[in-house]
Amino acid sequence: MDWQSAMENTEMAAKAASLKADRTVGAVAQLLQTQRQHSSSIRELKLVIESQSAHSEVLRGEMENFLAQPKNTQGSCPWAFLGAFLGGVACGGFLLS
Repeated sequence: MDWQSAMENTEMAAKAASLKADRTVGAVAQLLQTQRQHSSSIRELKLVIESQSAHSEVLRGEMENFLAQPKNTQGSCPWAFLGAFLGGVACGGFLLS
């Protein structure tokens, strides 16, 4: 057996394996960096969504309260005021005449 040739082949195989391992470690490091960036973005988006959801619930409650109010009381107030005013004018005109 040729020990010199076997050692050279082993050395070349080790260098190739080392190069592949370096590339793999570099790719994994890049993947982890990308994952950190995406995780940070997802956390920020989650906070925004939670904030918008809470605001939406407040607005939904206000809208339900507004819609639950009786419609007649909103429209009757100006008519009651107008009736009282016209009644006062009529009484005042009667008293002055």
